[in-house]
Amino acid sequence: MRTPSSEEASAAARRAVAELIAALRGAAGIDDVLDRRVRLTVDSGGAASLPSGIVTGRVPVRNALRDLLARFAEPQSSAAEVNGAPGVVIRSRGRVVAVLGARPRRGRIGELWAVVNPDKLGHWDSR
Repeated sequence: MRTPSSEEASAAARRAVAELIAALRGAAGIDDVLDRRVRLTVDSGGAASLPSGIVTGRVPVRNALRDLLARFAEPQSSAAEVNGAPGVVIRSRGRVVAVLGARPRRGRIGELWAVVNPDKLGHWDSR
């Protein structure tokens, strides 16, 4: 089996993130873009209304993402570079409320890292 080049891996990550954004916007089913063994790590820092921790599995992660979006008025998702890789910025009323880092697995989202700690999101508002 051939190992994908870094360009191929980056393109796959961008495609997976674009599909995730479409799903978060309601254009596609979230389950279709999440790997069945997806893992979500949440960093709320205790400062946000969402608990920190790890969620695993397609249905629990889908539910956690829906819960996250439901906490904010008119959430808007857009693509952004997060720690040097494709990711998602979620804004509410013009303010960044969450940043998601993503890693694909077999063409779907395999890992997500959600930062919702307001103390860590301040610099995103200036972007």
